[in-house]
Amino acid sequence: SKDLAEGESCDSHFIEQTDKGYHCAIDVPSVLYKYIIGKKGETRRRLEFDTKASISIPKPGIEGQIVITGAQKAAVSSAVTRVEVLVESFRKKQPFTHFLSFPLNDSKVQDRFRTFKDEVLRQFSQVLQTNTNKMRAS
Repeated sequence: SKDLAEGESCDSHFIEQTDKGYHCAIDVPSVLYKYIIGKKGETRRRLEFDTKASISIPKPGIEGQIVITGAQKAAVSSAVTRVEVLVESFRKKQPFTHFLSFPLNDSKVQDRFRTFKDEVLRQFSQVLQTNTNKMRAS
């Protein structure tokens, strides 16, 4: 496939051209590195083979960016996308670590919620009325 246009970003990541090709750095929490590396490095090797890009991951326990390099911009873009898909799927599998509880049966909370709701509805009705008037004027 053709390379991406010069200076084009890959979603929210910028793929930069270097003397040796292209590279892109992405932020991934260090706790998820092991999932990208895989058992005995298998996942990483497969990603590198499939995308024709090199994936540099910081040492375990060290926070930093994962750097993906390749000769073609499309290869780097593909690797970035695949790493992001892996990260997202493993994030969803992480157990919950916190539980939040809010006392919604407190009268102050209920009163403030009603005030908030009334204010939002009032502002929305003003915006709706303004847009209706603009449409009629057009």
